[in-house]
Amino acid sequence: MSQFQGTGTGSGAAPDRKTTERKRDTVDALIITCAIVSAILLAFAAPTLVTGTGMMFVAKCFILAVGGAVVSWGVNHFAIRRGAPLFAKGYVAVGVVAVLSVLAVGAGIWTATYSGFTRGDVEQLRLDRHGADVARHVGDVRSAMRARMEAGLLVDGISSDFGQKYACEIASACVSGRGSGEGPTSREIGALLAQASTLSGQIDEARIVFEVRDRALGETLGAYQQLIGNQGDGIGERRRRLHAAHATLADAIGDLRSTLPLGLLSGYAETLKAGTVIAGRIEASERLTKVMRGHGDTLSKTLADLPIGPTGLPALPPKAGVSDTFAHIGHFLPVAAVTAAIDLVVPICLWIYAAAFLDWDIYRRGGLRHARPSEDDETFDALIDRPRAVSGGSGARRNAIRLKGKGPVRANGKPDDQPTVEKWPGA
Repeated sequence: MSQFQGTGTGSGAAPDRKTTERKRDTVDALIITCAIVSAILLAFAAPTLVTGTGMMFVAKCFILAVGGAVVSWGVNHFAIRRGAPLFAKGYVAVGVVAVLSVLAVGAGIWTATYSGFTRGDVEQLRLDRHGADVARHVGDVRSAMRARMEAGLLVDGISSDFGQKYACEIASACVSGRGSGEGPTSREIGALLAQASTLSGQIDEARIVFEVRDRALGETLGAYQQLIGNQGDGIGERRRRLHAAHATLADAIGDLRSTLPLGLLSGYAETLKAGTVIAGRIEASERLTKVMRGHGDTLSKTLADLPIGPTGLPALPPKAGVSDTFAHIGHFLPVAAVTAAIDLVVPICLWIYAAAFLDWDIYRRGGLRHARPSEDDETFDALIDRPRAVSGGSGARRNAIRLKGKGPVRANGKPDDQPTVEKWPGA
């Protein structure tokens, strides 16, 4: 409704300007402003909370933003304009419902806006942490596999030792002690030398394959890390590519692990520890068996001390949900604080201020209401005809029932404006 104001002195002066009847209340302006801001925040947050494409996706985001704004305005408006006055007049249940409704709607909108604003960043944080775990896992696997390859150097040393003993046996019978040249002992040492040389050759080939596979694993890991850090693509497409890259990385790790099976070295160590028997050459057999068992024990102990390395590539973390964003709320504390202030703090503060102001206004106009006496006190007062102070009403009404004297004086020297009775008749 509006009214017209004119500058003329007569009653029929023409109006100069059309003005509103009353300025808009500050509380109403804050409620509307917070609702509009909440709608804008929801509009920005909605694309990370809902799925879809095309017009259906746009419609979902629009309805979510508009619906949140309408509900926020409606709940806050009626809680302050209806709930606070009724609560001040003694309707406690209405006040409880008003506060709970403001908190429920505010918490819902705050949850949506905060999680919507931070969900993408939380997703990236989780992927970055996963990338660090994968890099550490691959590094441990590569270190363990390199230790295996270094264990193969023992076979080279064993082969070299048997080669020296074979040449010594041929030249001076240093093992059998029965004359130089070919014989049963030299043939046995030659067989051991051939076995060690064959295994040493296989290890040399494995080293070449290992370097190739290790280089390929490093490149695969680099591509995986680059894909994690690439935020240009949508999260859906990036996750699809990450799943494929994750499988490729797991295959590359498996290939590296299978380059030099430990079973091959373990079997050779057991063969050495079994020793040998040369027909008709007891001393030579004992000497050669002692040498073989020494090499076998050393190889077995080295293999037992090798690091196994981690198993099972860390799984790709699932897509970040709303609850995951609150696990990182400390990381995004400014965003959480601002959205909470808009959706929760301001509405509940307005309600508290309105309820407190109305309660004070009622007290200022009507004074403090005393609790009604118990039924026993009322009965006793009626029996002895003792006057009673009224339980409510204005200060003037209560002052009318004072019997005599002045009211008490406060500590600051000013008279107390609350009605009191210095002495009841018959007391």
